[in-house]
Amino acid sequence: MRRRSGNLGPVDIVELDLASPPAWLDAWHQLDVDTSLETLPGLEPPSASESRGEFLSDLAYRRYGLAALDGGTLVGAIAVEESLLEDLDTAYGWLLVGAAHRRRGVGTTLLGETLDRLRANGRRRLDSSVRVGSPASAFATSAGARVTQIETPNVLDLATLDRISLRPNAQPPSPYVLASWTDTCPDQLVDAFAAAHAAMDDVPRGDEKHDDWIWTADRVRAHEQRWAALGHTSLTTAAVHEPSGAVAGYTQLLLTGRPTTAVQEDTGVVRAHRGHGLGLAVKSANLLALTERHPTITTVVTWNAESNSHMLKVNEAFGFRPHSRWEEVTLQF
Repeated sequence: MRRRSGNLGPVDIVELDLASPPAWLDAWHQLDVDTSLETLPGLEPPSASESRGEFLSDLAYRRYGLAALDGGTLVGAIAVEESLLEDLDTAYGWLLVGAAHRRRGVGTTLLGETLDRLRANGRRRLDSSVRVGSPASAFATSAGARVTQIETPNVLDLATLDRISLRPNAQPPSPYVLASWTDTCPDQLVDAFAAAHAAMDDVPRGDEKHDDWIWTADRVRAHEQRWAALGHTSLTTAAVHEPSGAVAGYTQLLLTGRPTTAVQEDTGVVRAHRGHGLGLAVKSANLLALTERHPTITTVVTWNAESNSHMLKVNEAFGFRPHSRWEEVTLQF
């Protein structure tokens, strides 16, 4: 525990991890929920497992948190993610301060402590996302962060999904076939599936330089194990190029414990296999699987950069509609 001074007087800065007192973890989750209700109104807030998952490390990321306690009450916290495989100078932070405790130095205190720790770990850049026009956006600007790109959460009401027209779209052209699985990639596909993640290197990531992601079968398995540890369920559909056995494209949906909402994870088509409608095919098949196997799910949420016009057009064809505008920001230190 370390005591820092801010406009509200001394606050205690404590480590926040999965071994923290349950009351602290519950307070972090409530802060995460309150922030979601404020910035993403009308959408289902994160589940307890999603909030706690911010502190579960794996092969690819070291994750931890810091909390600010005022008289034993958690008034703000930050979840930090440091990549262990690429972008070794960069970290991602999700800084939240309770509405009743803003403009009293809580965020500044937490950010200062976080930057001290990141410097010690060799990091020189902190990335985050804030809603356009929000108090968090103003705070990021005052801290010296700059906007690198605009992104938007897009929402699909599954009641509007035309399942009849979706079925013919779920058939890729020859020589591609679909492979689908829940949670665990089949052993015979895991190396090809790992290689297919190179498709995501072409996704817009703002005007800051980023390393290409390093994906191996071990990383795929670690990713699956983390989701399993959190009690999440993933649905994956991949397009396999039969002559070579390569995974040419894939999409994933994640069920995180929100009662009626699924989260759209990556959708990517490998560069050499683009132009054959594979993105449409895998997304169609995966959405059909979701509606058939999990009928209580009524909403799908996905996030896209505004500059990703191709994926936005695909999502719009399914019925996704934009919810709000967010800034991806970066702070050099």
